[in-house]
Amino acid sequence: MNIVIEPFTILLSVFAISMNIFLFGYFIHKRIALTSHQIKLQIYTLIFFILYLSYFISLLIKSYNQQVWEYDLSEYFKSSKKLQILTESFLKGLVILIFNLFVLELSELDTFFINESKITKIVTIGYFLLRMYPIGVIITKVKSDYELAITFYESFAIAESGILLLGFIFLLNRFLHVDSELIENNIIDRFAVQKLINKLKMICKIILFGLIGDIVYRIILIFLASKDKTNNLLLLKDFTLFLRISSFESIIIGSQLACFLPLTNSKNVLTMIRDALNEKKDLLKDLFEYSTTRMEDSTYDDTKTENN
Repeated sequence: MNIVIEPFTILLSVFAISMNIFLFGYFIHKRIALTSHQIKLQIYTLIFFILYLSYFISLLIKSYNQQVWEYDLSEYFKSSKKLQILTESFLKGLVILIFNLFVLELSELDTFFINESKITKIVTIGYFLLRMYPIGVIITKVKSDYELAITFYESFAIAESGILLLGFIFLLNRFLHVDSELIENNIIDRFAVQKLINKLKMICKIILFGLIGDIVYRIILIFLASKDKTNNLLLLKDFTLFLRISSFESIIIGSQLACFLPLTNSKNVLTMIRDALNEKKDLLKDLFEYSTTRMEDSTYDDTKTENN
């Protein structure tokens, strides 16, 4: 069986390891206290990325030594048909990304007609249907279109990876921006934190449902490949058994999100807000006592003046 290697997968693993190291450095630099659970989660994630990267590098060396490349990358990108499909798939992925960001911005509006759960379902269903397109081609089209469907699937997986990476970078930027404001200015913006939590929850829901849809999608593909009698789906068996790149990338992004969630969960945020309110309460109490004292002094002075 030919070993299918995507250089993008290795690059993503390097990115994930670098991001983990960066997060540790950022937390230390900002003096953010981490619980033992968060530290363990970061360490386990880092170990997973290193093992994952080592595995693919070993496959890369093995495939290079045995010369069992699935295809030549230079020839792959020279093909006008495949490049066209790759471009179209990436553009479709870009549309999904823009739509998701638009939905995230909508979630900030204080309106009664916007329901986050409904929006999440709409995005998830649309995303899942788009992912089902290659299966539709495989089932309904003739043998000559099989390669086209496989290519579409491969290119969409690459586009999907780009979407998840851009979404993660977008989320990281928002997180660091809000967090740095809270730490440097020592201001607890209750609504800014709540908006961030809503976005975190919404992105996690979309990724979670996307993962579930991805698993169902791959089970269907493996089932079709196992039932195929003409070996038209032989190539399909290869990259479905390897689960290709999109599932692993979803897991990578999901585990990175999991590292952020403990830092912005409701308990920590409520603690932050409670401490801030306690500080403000003490300040208001002092101001009230000061104002009361001033009023009493003023009343005493007025009474004294009248008596005189």
